Amino acid sequence: MNRKVIQVLVGLMMAACLSPVWAEEAVPKVDAGMKAVAATTEAVAEKADAAASKADAATTAVKEVKVDLEAAAKAYTGKCASCHGKDLKGSPTMAKMFKVDAAALNLVDEGTLAKTDEELTKITADGLNKMPAYKSKLKPEEIAAQVAYIRSLAPKAEPKAQ
Repeated sequence: MNRKVIQVLVGLMMAACLSPVWAEEAVPKVDAGMKAVAATTEAVAEKADAAASKADAATTAVKEVKVDLEAAAKAYTGKCASCHGKDLKGSPTMAKMFKVDAAALNLVDEGTLAKTDEELTKITADGLNKMPAYKSKLKPEEIAAQVAYIRSLAPKAEPKAQ
C-alpha cells in the first residue's frame, strides 16, 4: 500500500476522533480502507505462496532429472579423464605435470564425495585452481550429468559391524 493511502486513512481516523459528526462518516470509510488493506495483504500472500510452490516444483524437477549415465561416461572420457583418470582417481602423469598431489585430481575420495552436488556443479562450471571452467563448454544439464556419473562410481560405504 502506498504512502498516500496510509495518510488518508490516518487522516480519517484522526478526524473521527475529533468530531462526532465526522465519526459517523469517517468510520465506514476507515473500515472500508482497512478491509482493502487486508484484501491486498491476502492477495500478496497468495502470490508469494504460489511463487514458493513454483520454486519448490522447479527444484524437485531438477533433482528428478533422469541422467543418461552412458552419455555422461562418454562425455567424461572426452572432457575429464585426461586429468581425473578413467577410474576417477586422478592421472599421475597429469598430477606430475601440474605439480600437484595426485589426490587433488581424485574425484572419488572422501573430500570430493563430501561436497554437495551444488558445490561440485559450481567447481565444474567455474573451475578451481588449475582446472578450467566448463560453463562455456558444457550445458548445465551436462554438468549435472557429470556430477551424477561421479556419484554413480563412488565406492559404496560398507555397513558397520555391530
